Amino acid sequence: MFAVQSEHDFRLMGGCKMRRVLILTFFLLTVTLSADLSFGKDLFNDRLYEEAIVEFEKVVADAPTSDAAQEAIFLIGKSYEARKLFGRSENSFIKLIEGFPGLSFKDEVLHNLAVVQFDQQKYNKTIETCELLLNRYPLSEWTRASLALYLESFYELGEYNQIIIKAKKFERNYEKDKNIPDVLLILARAYFADNIPEEGRSTLKKITAEFGNFNAAWKAVELEAELEEQSSGIAKASELLAAKLTEDVPRTFEEPLRYKLAEYYRSLNRYDLAYNELKKLIDKFDSSADLDKYILFYSNCQLHLNKADELVKDRTNFNKVFRESSLKSDYLLNISKAYLLMSETSKAKAQIDDARKATNDLHTLYKCDRLYADILLNEGKIAMALDSYKLLLNSSFADQNDLLMVLGDIYYDKFSQFSAARKYFQRITTGYTEPVLLAKAYFKIAQCYEQQAKYNEAIEELNQVNLEDLPDEGLKEKIENRRNYLIRFKQKDFGNAFNSLMQTLLTYSENGNKQKMQNELVKIMADDLKEYDKTLQLLKGDNTSEGLYTKAKLYLKMIAKLKAESNTATLFAKISDLNGLIDKLKTLKKNEWVDEIELKKMLITAVDMDEVLVGKMETFIINYPAASAANEFRFLIFDFYKNSNPEKAAEFAQNLLNDDSIMEENYFAAKIFLAEYFYEQNENDKALQNYQIAESYINVFKPDVYFHYAVILNESGQSETAEQKLAFLVNNAGNYRNFAGVIDYYSDLLRKNGKFDIAIKAQLMLPDEQRSDMFWQKLSSDYLELNDKENAKFAIMHIVEKDYPILFLLGQLQFETGELEMAKYTFGELVKQNKNDLKNHEYLGDIAFLQEEYLLSAQEYKIIIDKLGNNFADYEGIKELALQNIIALYRVQNRPKAETLTKKFKNLFSAEEINDIELNRAVYHSKTDKKKAEKILSGLIKGKNVSVPTKIKSYFWRGVIYLEQNKLDEAAADFSTVAGSIDQKMSNEAHLKLGTITFSQEKYREALDHYYTVIENDEDGKLAFDAARNFAFVCKTIEEWQKAIMAYEIIIERWGDQELEASTLFDIAFCHYRDKKYANAAEMFARAIPLLTENELKAEAQYWIGESYFGQELYETAVSEFLKVGYNYSEYVQWAASAELKAGEAYLRMNKIEKARRIYERIIEKYGRSSQWGSEAAKRLENL
Repeated sequence: MFAVQSEHDFRLMGGCKMRRVLILTFFLLTVTLSADLSFGKDLFNDRLYEEAIVEFEKVVADAPTSDAAQEAIFLIGKSYEARKLFGRSENSFIKLIEGFPGLSFKDEVLHNLAVVQFDQQKYNKTIETCELLLNRYPLSEWTRASLALYLESFYELGEYNQIIIKAKKFERNYEKDKNIPDVLLILARAYFADNIPEEGRSTLKKITAEFGNFNAAWKAVELEAELEEQSSGIAKASELLAAKLTEDVPRTFEEPLRYKLAEYYRSLNRYDLAYNELKKLIDKFDSSADLDKYILFYSNCQLHLNKADELVKDRTNFNKVFRESSLKSDYLLNISKAYLLMSETSKAKAQIDDARKATNDLHTLYKCDRLYADILLNEGKIAMALDSYKLLLNSSFADQNDLLMVLGDIYYDKFSQFSAARKYFQRITTGYTEPVLLAKAYFKIAQCYEQQAKYNEAIEELNQVNLEDLPDEGLKEKIENRRNYLIRFKQKDFGNAFNSLMQTLLTYSENGNKQKMQNELVKIMADDLKEYDKTLQLLKGDNTSEGLYTKAKLYLKMIAKLKAESNTATLFAKISDLNGLIDKLKTLKKNEWVDEIELKKMLITAVDMDEVLVGKMETFIINYPAASAANEFRFLIFDFYKNSNPEKAAEFAQNLLNDDSIMEENYFAAKIFLAEYFYEQNENDKALQNYQIAESYINVFKPDVYFHYAVILNESGQSETAEQKLAFLVNNAGNYRNFAGVIDYYSDLLRKNGKFDIAIKAQLMLPDEQRSDMFWQKLSSDYLELNDKENAKFAIMHIVEKDYPILFLLGQLQFETGELEMAKYTFGELVKQNKNDLKNHEYLGDIAFLQEEYLLSAQEYKIIIDKLGNNFADYEGIKELALQNIIALYRVQNRPKAETLTKKFKNLFSAEEINDIELNRAVYHSKTDKKKAEKILSGLIKGKNVSVPTKIKSYFWRGVIYLEQNKLDEAAADFSTVAGSIDQKMSNEAHLKLGTITFSQEKYREALDHYYTVIENDEDGKLAFDAARNFAFVCKTIEEWQKAIMAYEIIIERWGDQELEASTLFDIAFCHYRDKKYANAAEMFARAIPLLTENELKAEAQYWIGESYFGQELYETAVSEFLKVGYNYSEYVQWAASAELKAGEAYLRMNKIEKARRIYERIIEKYGRSSQWGSEAAKRLENL
């Protein structure tokens, strides 16, 4: 009953226990893994990424090949991405892809990999990853989510054409996908960047119309605003944005758009409007990450709007926002400025102290010091403020001109040290300074000179200001008035006075005429030296009518001077004295002089010139036309009418004389006005006469006048002189308001003279914002005159409103410059506009023919031939079109139609063109009847009237037929003939074939020579990549490592290596390895792995990466790479086991004996002691 159990029963019981133990162990491990993964996910969701990574790494360490490990590695990548450690994130995703070939969510991993590659600006890598998605998972949601990222990478690389082509394809293939609006937005940006703005605008309209509820529609608004800013200015952009913000804007976009609008208002100095927008932002987005930025901007507006008290009160609400903000110091400085405006300087200083404590930023600390200096100045601590400003000048953050102006003002206003003040103002004028600040500096320098009674120097400084381009009208008037005052009343001409005095004394010594000498002395004292009181003393006893008249004129000058100086008290006394002199002249019946003095007194004392005074001057001129004052009055009347009544002004300007009654510069200003008046009236002779009178006063500071003078010279037959003047003007006048008109006229003149190259250079001087459609059209025409089609095309692409002829010309130029894809797009658009224009179909047919899309080509040509019917004789280019159509039909195996067309157009073709058709007939038969094809080709080769190019092609195609029939010697003979021809493309094709033949015959050196010839001579790289693949394979076969590398370097230099196949990269990497260029080898093997399609090749490549690091003695890295072979490609035992043996060797090189021992023991356990790898491992263990 209690019999002893058999040995079999014991074994069975033991086996059951073992299974239960294993199941229990597996269950516990699974539970542990699940717990670690769940805990890691919780940490991840709580944004504790660093802690989450630790948990996920535990999962990977415990079960590196489990599904949980896959998810853990993915979340490690996401955690690193969240921490902006994009490089580590990328490594995690790559590890996941390479380590789990059968990964179920590889599409999601690839998408995330592309994202982090883009974040690292690895745009080419991003493109490669996205293309893997597109090729392997075209319908995946992750592929669709990557479309915009893919196109954005091309945008960052400036490859706009690629975006246009691919976005159109995506729009067709993913028509209703939610990601298409984003694709269209990038397409719009590409159109604008590639100077096809009308398509860009059309795409933006489509986004708005069809995808109004998508985020892309609001991103499009941002783009529209930017474009409006570029084309029409900030004011128009702000109007557009303000209108959009009245709509129901999603919160995500309202925040950045409203902030952008506030920035626009700041640029327009509309701080009131910016204030309102920022108030809305702060109230609505009070949890925004940028709230501190909004509040700081808001406080700047409060300062500009004198809302200092409000700014200070707001502080209690906003303090908490700035507690940890990097902008805290800037906000505290604004509070300090508010206290300064409220004259609470102690509180202002306290805020500066707090601001200093809150930052280490050097620029912010500079702003603290600057504001502190302003406070010292406000408190009247002038010396301390002065020292502070001087110290600030040494800072790299200083606004030098602003500080120099402040320092100059302090020395001028506070210390009356005019020489010191002048030095600071002069420093402003030595560098580049914007016009208004520069004018202020010159004005202040003039004031310093004036205070030192250096009037000539003061006038010279004011003369430095270019009033024509000064935008500040108030400052312009101030400078003009001061300059006139100094010239009239302060400028002393000692040189002229001395010369006149010497002449007067000489004359007096000869004739003894005291009266005449006195008159001359009076003139010298009054006009040259401006000594009016002393001159009156000289005339004190002279009560003659002439003496009274002279004294009256002196009083007029004194009254004018006193009025300019606002010296009211003395002014009235002098007027009273003048009135007494007038009464005396009345008694003496000197009516002309009385009328003159009375009128001049009225002109001086009047607030403004008016029609009544002008009428009185006109009456005076009528009554006393020969009077010296009449000329002065003519100028004043001209000056009065020059802006309101040009005809009247011109009437008086014509009669002006260049005498002492008016300043010389005023006389020439009137003549310039007169020349401009006649210019507008198209009275060229009169205009030219006046321009020539005033020529010495016409310069590039009056660019419009200078331009008009050149125009009149040109239209008067002096084109060479005009061209010289225009050249000088465009090179020296700068970009003034009519610069575009000058460039246009100058360019037209150059075109007329056949100087298209100079015309182009002149036009390109025009700033981008002034380049109109007409500008680009003329520029393209000039390039075409020089046969520069590339630049002509570039110019046309800038034209916004392209009409049909312009668009057609663009298509032609794209075709002629080899941009076939863009030409195809352009002619496609033209077909939409006009289906009856057969030339569009002709170009589309030609493009397809060149791209060897023969079916499409034949379809386009068919449209033309069907439309023409038998009325084809007058169609330009019909012969070439028919020939290519026939060839295309043969290439698509439509022999009957090709033969029909050959008969129809036979009379158009030359003998050579018939031969070309025969050649393509032979190509057709090469697929169906090789003997017939060979017979046709042999006939062409032997034919007497067959051209050399056709014979060469015939040799080539016959060689192809021989090769397909394995007649290698005959094929080699034909290809050798082609290889020796001058047709480089055919020669390259032949060398490629010869390489294949000689390689098959094991003539490796000859094969290399043929392939290398192709690599050296191929122009577009298409054949070179095939040759490089074969070259590398041959080199690998015969161990010519350096030759393979040399060929690869030629490829890289000329075309890059984006088109190289994975197997070619592998072979060249192997050559690098064998040539002991281990770093290059490792890099190229790594690049090859994701591109290889065979896993065994991937395993081999991974093995050689390990060997490459081993060769560099980087043993730690080598071990890591060797172990990846077994980890990722364990089914390929040869490579996995060999890699583990090599890893053991690497451990020994690092003297890590125990690790080497463990790995050898694992090899024996894994592959068996009797296996070749186990046997080798055992030997090595014995040696240990």
